[in-house]
Amino acid sequence: MGRHSRIGTWTPIAALLAVGQGCAPMVVHGPHVQGGLSGGVSAAVGGGPTYSNGDDPGPFMVGALVAHAAYGWQPACGRAPAVRLGVQTSVVAGPAADLYVQAPPRWLGAGAIGIGLLSEGGAGHGRRQMPYVQAGIANGRGLGANLVLGRYAVRGEASTYTDDERATVGWLSTELPIGTLVTTHVHYGFAKGHVRRRSLRSRDEFVDEDRWSHLGGVTFEMHRARR
Repeated sequence: MGRHSRIGTWTPIAALLAVGQGCAPMVVHGPHVQGGLSGGVSAAVGGGPTYSNGDDPGPFMVGALVAHAAYGWQPACGRAPAVRLGVQTSVVAGPAADLYVQAPPRWLGAGAIGIGLLSEGGAGHGRRQMPYVQAGIANGRGLGANLVLGRYAVRGEASTYTDDERATVGWLSTELPIGTLVTTHVHYGFAKGHVRRRSLRSRDEFVDEDRWSHLGGVTFEMHRARR
């Protein structure tokens, strides 16, 4: 393989790593809890206005590259809630925990609805906690679609300024099974909120404005075979 071929091979990988910045919180699973161990990787990129003070602070930075793993508990009878406990990490947001509780599966048949809490923490960025609700539908083969809606507020502090950030985040995703062990989630998201950066010395505000972004992403999730 020639030098130019090797460069061509690594260019998409370098581009993916370049977006490993951290963006609006990303829910990387569907509304139906998968029993047992699962894991995967997600990537997302954002777009929208470029602000006069840059996109930092704000919930709408370039994108995110996230690795994640989880364990799910499904009730044998289907009349009790199902639970998924996940961990994930990205370059900027750092480690995060994701607790999701699905309403008893027998209630909705092919549909599912649940509530969750995604809790992120990163040095200098404060601790970002996003409660969310997720609902969707899928057939027996795992083909489906779902919607996530969440909201968060966070404060970060540096040596000379503080950042206050709040936003509403929505994700619309499709679930596309690949065989019995892998599911691809294709995401489209929208984030809208307000950011404020204030000097610790003079209390002057460098940034105080509403911001928004649209987001796109993909998740590859490995899990045990569907029943």
